[in-house]
This record gives sequence, C-alpha cells and structure tokens, in this order.
Amino acid sequence: MTTTELWVIVRDQIGDSVTPYRYADTKLLRYLNDGRRALKVLHPEAFYVSTIVTADYADIAETATVDVIEHFTNALMHFVCHRCLSEDSEDASAHALAKTHFELYSIAMGGG
Repeated sequence: MTTTELWVIVRDQIGDSVTPYRYADTKLLRYLNDGRRALKVLHPEAFYVSTIVTADYADIAETATVDVIEHFTNALMHFVCHRCLSEDSEDASAHALAKTHFELYSIAMGGG
C-alpha cells in the first residue's frame, strides 16, 4: 500500500474527503512516521525486509510504499486517524472517535 492509498482510507475514516483537505498530506505523513517509529520499537518484525537492515531508521517519503505487513498497516491507519481527530479534542464526537481509533490501534498492536 502506498501513502497515497493510505491517505484515501484515513480521510474517509476522519471525514476529510473533500478538497481542500483539512489535514495536509505533510501532516498525515508526519503522523504516519511517528507511528512507524513506535512500531519499530514494539514490533520490529512488522517491517518488510527487502534490503540489508541496519540500525539506522529513516522516515518514509510522501509517495512511498508503507513498508509494513498488512496487519500493521491497519494499526498505523488507526494511529494517524487518532492523531488527526485528537486535534479536535474540544469536539466531543471527534474526541470519542479519536479514542475509538486509539483503542483499535492498541488492539492491532497486541495491547488489547
């Protein structure tokens, strides 16, 4: 899955599917990379190995392929949705939806 494909899913989940988008691609990418860093610590096995793996970690680019197995791609989607909706925490419905996405992220990460 590419980041572009992931953004379509995220935007559908958070109700941000009409341009101009409320959340810029650069913000979604920042949240995705935050989630990937957490994933790397908790589940290093989640990442595809297509080259020699080093201790170095690099963020992915805006139009890159999300380099994790599908189960964890869904976890990252929930993480990005949670971060976006958390910005609207003064809105009760956004706060509740952010909490739901964080719970789904936690379950997908194995924290149930």
